[in-house]
Amino acid sequence: MGIEQMTPKQLEGIFSTEGRNILSKLSKPVEKMPLLKDLLYVLAAVGVVSLAALMPGVAITVGRIVREREKYDLKRRLSWMKNKGYVTVRKNEKGEDVVEITQAGTKRALKYKFDDMVIKKSRRWDGKWRLVIFDVEETRRGLRDRFREKLGKLGFYRLNDSVFVHPYPCFDEIEFIRNYYFVGAEVTYILAEKIEDDVKLRRVFDLQ
Repeated sequence: MGIEQMTPKQLEGIFSTEGRNILSKLSKPVEKMPLLKDLLYVLAAVGVVSLAALMPGVAITVGRIVREREKYDLKRRLSWMKNKGYVTVRKNEKGEDVVEITQAGTKRALKYKFDDMVIKKSRRWDGKWRLVIFDVEETRRGLRDRFREKLGKLGFYRLNDSVFVHPYPCFDEIEFIRNYYFVGAEVTYILAEKIEDDVKLRRVFDLQ
C-alpha cells in the first residue's frame, strides 16, 4: 500500500499528535499563525476543520492591529494553499467556512512528516535490536538507494547493503517509510533478542 491508499484513520494516527498539539496552541492567545506545515498537519489529522477553529487564539489576541494582521496572514496562507491545490474552502451545512485537505495537500504533509522524522531515544535500552532487511529489485535501484540513505539519516547502523540495525523502537517509522516508498512487501522489520558479538554495535550506539 502506498500513501495514496492510506485511510483517514491511518492518516489520523500519523498526524494526530502534531495536529492536536497545534490546535491546542491555537485555542490560546497567539501572536503568530502556524506555518504552512503546521496547517497541513492539522488538516491531515482531522480532514476538515472550520476556519474559525484555526483562529480562535487570534480572535482573543490583545490589540486590534495584531488581530487583524494575523487574520489576514492566515487567509493569505490559505489562499496560497488553495491555489496550490492543497486545500479547498467551502461552506458547510451550517453556513460556516470550512477548510478541507486534498490528496495533493496530504502528499505535501506526508513529505514534511517524512523529512522531519526522527527515532526517539529511550531512557533505558531494552536490550533488543531492531533489524530492517530489504530486497528491492535492481530495476528500482534509485529508490533502493534513497531507502538506504533514509535509514542512515535515522541513525541506523549498516550491517551490510540490505541489513540495517537500530536499538530503539521504530516499527511505526519503518511502516511509514515502507508506504512512502511503495516497498511494503520488500522490507521486513525484525525484533531480535540478541545479535551475536554485538560489542561493536553497543559501542556505536553508546549503550551500556
